[in-house]
Amino acid sequence: MTASKLITCILDKSTTSFDIVRALKDEHQITRANVGSARGTGTGAKGGLITMPQEKHILQIIVDADRADTIFEWLHDRVELDSRYGAFMFQEELISAGTFTVPDAPEEEG
Repeated sequence: MTASKLITCILDKSTTSFDIVRALKDEHQITRANVGSARGTGTGAKGGLITMPQEKHILQIIVDADRADTIFEWLHDRVELDSRYGAFMFQEELISAGTFTVPDAPEEEG
């Protein structure tokens, strides 16, 4: 077990989240990532307006603690966080995390 951090990113529901998971594996050899979805709404809208629930993707990535800041910055730039309305991300320490490797899919027979 190695010291790890969990990076969580809340994004609009789109294929972008899955593209990021592929890029994490291809570019950074990170295989401990998950995409979930949720629906919710904020409170306290200006002018007392009722807000409609929105679908969001919750992207969670476990990274070794010594790479967490680098991956966090890469992810921030990759998802263009500063220009996405309602998106945010954070990281937190994990007590421990085991290694998980996703095997390559077998070749399809033609």
